[in-house]
Amino acid sequence: MGFVVGALFLLSLSFGAVLTANDPMPPKIPETFSSWYFFLDVDNQSTIISSNEGYMARDVLGKRALQTGTTVLSGMFYSYSFLDILNKNASYHTIWDSDGNKTCYIYDNDSPGLMPMWDWIQNATYIGSDFNEDIWMYYDDSANK
Repeated sequence: MGFVVGALFLLSLSFGAVLTANDPMPPKIPETFSSWYFFLDVDNQSTIISSNEGYMARDVLGKRALQTGTTVLSGMFYSYSFLDILNKNASYHTIWDSDGNKTCYIYDNDSPGLMPMWDWIQNATYIGSDFNEDIWMYYDDSANK
């Protein structure tokens, strides 16, 4: 299965997240935020498996999250939009593929709130900056276990 490496480029964060090259500490990102993002998944030969870019916003107190973007995998692209509104106990997922097909899913969601999403940051490694943005890498080999 190979090793999976995720590099997260945080392009714009609101609510005062701290990302500075002079102080390479894992970013402190609140659970309520909005951001543009870019991920790369690579195998243990550094071959890109997939890329993913888009926009996400989360409001923990309002129990809602939005993620929209595009994934490129094996030369095919998929655009998606995920909207979770937990105070209405529903999740709405829409996916468009490169052939123009659209699939919509509505899930019942009895979750009491949004799951934490930043547990991995404490294990991230600062690898430098590019385009005036800090780059943090998280290495996850759980696919090999």
